[in-house]
Amino acid sequence: MHIFFIITSLLFSNTFPDPWNGYSVSNSENLDAFTYNPAGVSINHGIESGYYFAPDDNGSISNNSTLYYATKSNGFGYSLKYNKGDKLFNATDVNISFAGQVTRGINFGANWSKEQKNIATGLLYRPVNFLSIGLVTHFDEDLKEMTRGRFGLGLRPFSSNLLTIGTDITYTSQNINKITSYSPFFDITIGNGISFRSQFDTESFDNFTFDDIDLIASINFDFGKEGFYINKLKPTTSDYGYGFGYFTRTHKKTNIFNKTKKKDRKYIRFELGGLFIEEKPGKIPFSPFSFLNQEKGQQLRKWLNEIKKFKNDESVAGLIIDLKTVRTGFSKKQEMHDALMDFKNSGKKIIVYADYGISNTDYYLISMADEIYINDLTGINLHGLSMEVTFYKDFLDTINIIPEVFRVNIDGESYKTAGDPFLESTATDQMKENYGQLLSNIYSIFVKGISNGRSWTEEKTKNIINNGPYSITSEIIENNLITSTMYPDQFETYLEEITSCEKDEKCDYNYSIVKWKDVDRSKEYVNDWLPEKKNNIALIYAVGGIMPGESQKGPTGSTIMGHKTINKAIKSAREDKNIDAIILRIDSGGGSAFASDQMWREIDLTTNNEDIKNNKPFIASMSDVAASGGYYIACQADKIIANESTVTGSIGVIGLSFNTSALLNKYGINKEVIAKEGEHADFYTTSRLRNDYETNRIKESINDSYLVFKSRVIAGRDSLNSIDKLDDIAMGRIWSGNDAKSNFLVDEIGGIDDAITLAAKEAGIEDIKNVNIIEYPKRELTENLKKELLNSSLFSNKILFSEIPKEYQFLIDINEMSKEGTLMMLPYAIEIK
Repeated sequence: MHIFFIITSLLFSNTFPDPWNGYSVSNSENLDAFTYNPAGVSINHGIESGYYFAPDDNGSISNNSTLYYATKSNGFGYSLKYNKGDKLFNATDVNISFAGQVTRGINFGANWSKEQKNIATGLLYRPVNFLSIGLVTHFDEDLKEMTRGRFGLGLRPFSSNLLTIGTDITYTSQNINKITSYSPFFDITIGNGISFRSQFDTESFDNFTFDDIDLIASINFDFGKEGFYINKLKPTTSDYGYGFGYFTRTHKKTNIFNKTKKKDRKYIRFELGGLFIEEKPGKIPFSPFSFLNQEKGQQLRKWLNEIKKFKNDESVAGLIIDLKTVRTGFSKKQEMHDALMDFKNSGKKIIVYADYGISNTDYYLISMADEIYINDLTGINLHGLSMEVTFYKDFLDTINIIPEVFRVNIDGESYKTAGDPFLESTATDQMKENYGQLLSNIYSIFVKGISNGRSWTEEKTKNIINNGPYSITSEIIENNLITSTMYPDQFETYLEEITSCEKDEKCDYNYSIVKWKDVDRSKEYVNDWLPEKKNNIALIYAVGGIMPGESQKGPTGSTIMGHKTINKAIKSAREDKNIDAIILRIDSGGGSAFASDQMWREIDLTTNNEDIKNNKPFIASMSDVAASGGYYIACQADKIIANESTVTGSIGVIGLSFNTSALLNKYGINKEVIAKEGEHADFYTTSRLRNDYETNRIKESINDSYLVFKSRVIAGRDSLNSIDKLDDIAMGRIWSGNDAKSNFLVDEIGGIDDAITLAAKEAGIEDIKNVNIIEYPKRELTENLKKELLNSSLFSNKILFSEIPKEYQFLIDINEMSKEGTLMMLPYAIEIK
């Protein structure tokens, strides 16, 4: 009771406490950093903002009242002070602060104050979690003279924020050894979201009395991401001051009402559809034609992480999925399927509604759902998998374009079929054999996934697939493909029923439905002075066709993987002492041999002993495709991990160009070499087809590049040691992830989460939960954005021709492919339907 009396008398008794509720230079890390220690501006608690109001000297609201505003984020912030009728853009005081982390546990900052006309520098040193040391020095605006300084020491006896005690000492420039005041303080948490803090200032402890001190007290109420406080100062003068503060932040703290009922459960509802990609999607560039192409991809890893969080969240009872059409490769769908299966196996429920029916591979994706509903008069388009390749030879013949293709072969046969769509009208035996084997592997994964999801035997699943597709409702229900049909309004009514609880019913839980976009994803407020050190793993996205130069990234992911962009990311991660391991996430069918080799070299520097001081574990993680050039850049990794359905291998080289001389001649355009010095000076002319000498020289180059490719594979793969025997699994053959593992081309089977676990293991990291994933290439406002806006051909390709049928889009890329003499790439377009 005595303590309560002191607190209330202080808070409601009437000069002026710190507006941001600060009390020590050792403990300033919120908005109080503006008035105590600017180093605290760099302590990350998200975006923080606040208002503080102090009545006038008479305790009334008038022109003499004072209003403060402040905000800080990412090491920068400012505060404003208004009184005596200040105008909005002419505040009495403006305080601007900058700060940053020097190293773990050490932060430095500086600020400038308009009203005080000085510059302050601050230092925070936190060597352990229970000790914080602060030092602030004030200078005049010209930085010529120090005006005063303050040193603070804070202690947390229980190594938590339950109780903080300490003291500050102040000194002046006239006598740095003479202490002008002592400021002991304490801060105690007295309940959920409630804390009380107090501090007093005294010039000396000799003949100390309560009447000789300035005493500050405040009580704080926290509601998670916002709160308020009341603070009061009892000075030695006759004037008294108090104020009220309100603050918000994006990181959440313990809520005063944070008593979640154990019986509360929620379903997360979301739409599952659209394009899924590896990287964070880039911004949609502004253009007059933006309305034609507004699609933005969704990042796979982010989605997988969300599903995992929902699985581990005890308050989540299940998922309600509004299924649309999911557009991505089969390997990505496999990772999504496995994540949903893992969610269900945790004992939680999945309910799916598809108002336009369900497509073939989308049924595989959600096959584990407890309840599946579709709209009337739609269906389940389950009918098995097929693979289509589009062939352009006959079309090229009609427009007089002649493809010239050179590739590795044995006795005229080659599995390097990247040129076949241009050379052949139909698939060759080698293409049918190789791709038939690949599809068979993927089909077995497809069947197994549906069987596990529906708890069917594989024989039953194949039977149902072979009798599809299904459009008759009774047949769909009879085969247990769905639970029932419902119109959208009936489904909404059904959801209300399963989440309602009548007053006279005994309900196990109180259910609610939360939309995906409304889920609170705020980070937790970190109270620790020295948070546990996290290990960092670099995740580098290597996505798109491989070409020299810079990557081209857009809202639907990278279309071009430029070697300069990827090399910069690898080198940056390798030389960063804070990075413990590197993952190269590959989704590419290859491209330029030159660019592939440049990236291989950067990886080689990371995994061999040439740059030994920066060696660190390097993992190649394969997504939908990591073949030809995509495999070339993976083979030097310490470990390679691929999904079961990843398309990989295609170890081989191809030379590809398109001769347009006949097309030009047809329209009266003639090219002619009219003079040359040197027998083969016209080696690269496009005015005619290659002669025998040129053809042989190109073949020699292709074979040499193939030999280099094989030597890279042998050097990188410990289980492969014969270049000659490598032809049995090389020569352009493609493999599923499973078969690649059997042939020692990859080491492990798994997705992106498994790659992160493997990288942590290789780096000796025991706690996988204590890992930060740093994504590369880092997002920058660089020349790439300018190129997207200014480069006319890119502008035309992405915007003006976005509606060209896919069968003709290859014409856009002919020019780019022709620029690269030697290529490592898959056939132009493969679709699994």
